[in-house]
Order: sequence, then structure tokens, then C-alpha cells
Amino acid sequence: MPKKKPFEGHKVLIVSQNDNIKRVLTKVFHNCGAQIFTESDGHQALRAVRKLKTEIVIFSNDVQRGGAKWFAHQLRTKHITDADILWYIGNQKIPLMDGFTRRPFKPVSLVKPLAYNLAVLDDLRRA
Repeated sequence: MPKKKPFEGHKVLIVSQNDNIKRVLTKVFHNCGAQIFTESDGHQALRAVRKLKTEIVIFSNDVQRGGAKWFAHQLRTKHITDADILWYIGNQKIPLMDGFTRRPFKPVSLVKPLAYNLAVLDDLRRA
């Protein structure tokens, strides 16, 4: 039996204004089994999270409209979604986000901690 891909059956939203970041991360997470969605700003992403019920949101520091702090506050304090993992790509920890990956980054430095966090959550759900 083939090994299950780490993000198989999970929805991932990538929020970035940088088309290259969206393209690379879409390919990487798709190859890891995820269903991928992309948005270019925090306001669009908030609507997408509500509609799509994504489990993982990856937010890049290049987003100008509806930035990371505002977005995290909306998701975590206004109970807009039950997204399991909210991750930031940038150079500092953002309050209310579950973690961050420093820029510049290699995709593996983003995939590994997200896969670990997701595996822990999946184990807790089965327990």
C-alpha cells in the first residue's frame, strides 16, 4: 500500500501577493497531497477561509491589504473559522499565529513543521 502523503485530504490556503511564492508553494503542497487555494490579500483570504473551511492558512509577509496581524486577529478572536494551523512566512513571530518560517526560505523549511503540527493534530483527533 502506498504511503499517505502528509497533507492528503487537507485544504491549504496560501496568502501572498508574490506570484512566485504562490506558484512554488502550490506545487510543493499539491505534491504533498493538499488541496490548494490562493489569495492575494487578507480581506480576500478571510472570505475564502469562511467559504472553503481551510485547515491550514499560510500567510506571507508581502501582503499589503489586510496584513498578518489584522488577519490573525480576525481569525482567532472573532471565531471566523476553525482553521487548525495559521502559519506566517516572514522574519518575526506574529501574535495569534501558530508559527513562522523565516524569509528567505526553502519549501522544506515550511513543509516539515506544518506536517509535524498537522500530524499531532490528527493524532489528537483520533485519541
